[in-house]
Amino acid sequence: MNFNGQILYRAQREVPREKYTVEQIADKAYQLYQSMPKGILPAPERLMGVGVGMSGIVDHTTGTVEYSAQMYWRNVDVRAAFERSFGLPVWVENDVKAGLIGEKARLGIPTKTDAAYLYLAPAGIATAVTSAGELVRGERNAAGEVAHIALTPSDLQCDCGRYGCLQLHLVEHYLVKRAQKIEPAIESMESVVAAYRQHLAWAQVLISDFKRHLLLVIALLDSFCNPAKIFLCGDIFAKMDSLLHDILDDEHVIVATDYAGASIHGAAMIAMRHTLSRRLREVEEA
Repeated sequence: MNFNGQILYRAQREVPREKYTVEQIADKAYQLYQSMPKGILPAPERLMGVGVGMSGIVDHTTGTVEYSAQMYWRNVDVRAAFERSFGLPVWVENDVKAGLIGEKARLGIPTKTDAAYLYLAPAGIATAVTSAGELVRGERNAAGEVAHIALTPSDLQCDCGRYGCLQLHLVEHYLVKRAQKIEPAIESMESVVAAYRQHLAWAQVLISDFKRHLLLVIALLDSFCNPAKIFLCGDIFAKMDSLLHDILDDEHVIVATDYAGASIHGAAMIAMRHTLSRRLREVEEA
């Protein structure tokens, strides 16, 4: 990304779902950077900083991931590992918070315009919001970790051990598991949607339950945060797209399709802003 906030190059590499050390991840990121075609960056020395979007509870001030279920990490110094690999200043942010920053920037929504971001991952859920243009962080930067709010009873046990967690009603992994208790042949969310279109009673109940809890989360975000825009993101929205038009206000609620891109864009924006601020301080001190 250049200092106009424009993406100059983007590449992606998927890695198998297994345990990695932070050093392995930092090295993979650096290898991906090195594979960039010549000519994209006029001079390597003009690269000024690195932004990292990371799942879990992230201490953005120290660059430490306190806990990430996806990465199997606790108290891992991500900043130090990436600084060793890149030899540059690094800023680390929670991926959903970075996604909100990135989505606003990509859509040209002014920084001071408040927005909220609801991300339904295949196996989790999180939100991010801004107030007066700034991210709402809370204690330990954990504001928005809503997956385990107990709202309504469920016959399925959450991985945390409880039965009423919000993610049981909204996350694809749990929706499929709930469907399998009634119809063991169900293997995916696409199968659930197909059963809904066939007017099977259990699928009608399951999708209606999803809609009800989605509207509840949107109402809570509106009531407590009063954002001008709410972004919904996650593969499940694409799979259920035509089933949600009747409940969403298209002017207020925007279904976003590129979560990874938004998170990458936001992490780069954060690094760019910090780099600019640091450079301006250096010039003033000089």
